[in-house]
Amino acid sequence: MLNSDLDIRLEPRIKELYQLHKERSANIDWSYHEFIPWDKAMSFKRVPWDESQVTLPEGVIVAIETALLTEVNLPWYTSHLDYTFKNSMEVISDFVRTWTAEEDQHSNLLETYLLVTRNVNPTRLHELRRRVVESGWFPDFTNPLATMAYTSLQELATLVFYNNVAKIASPHDKDLATLLRRLA
Repeated sequence: MLNSDLDIRLEPRIKELYQLHKERSANIDWSYHEFIPWDKAMSFKRVPWDESQVTLPEGVIVAIETALLTEVNLPWYTSHLDYTFKNSMEVISDFVRTWTAEEDQHSNLLETYLLVTRNVNPTRLHELRRRVVESGWFPDFTNPLATMAYTSLQELATLVFYNNVAKIASPHDKDLATLLRRLA
């Protein structure tokens, strides 16, 4: 994408919106460690994982794993965004890096939560994560408009997904429901 492909008159407004995002984020900044029930943590070497330790319904676990595995594709999403907006306004590159940092926190939180609460087999989760990242993600769109549309729809879908899973998880694990609402 060349700078001429994007109306340069948009740059001041994009900068303003990005700055607003950063200010709002600073006011609600949070650390994912606050959402992890560390008191449930045990060493897998000392106490090996066993299926009897699972406390969540299978559907909730599959939903969380799906979200986690979507989030771990972050390197591929970021590469695509960098490629698509190469030579564009600096503020767009800045936003991509900010967005990447936020999304990375989401995947770390989901994985840590599942492991600490022992709701997944850690070996199986590690293998799933590795396979997803190794497989890559190769979209069939490369123009900026399609990329923005896809990313916007994906973010909206994620918001709805997390809120819906939180509703289903709430009777089983209120901490997880709170965590999911925070991610949404």
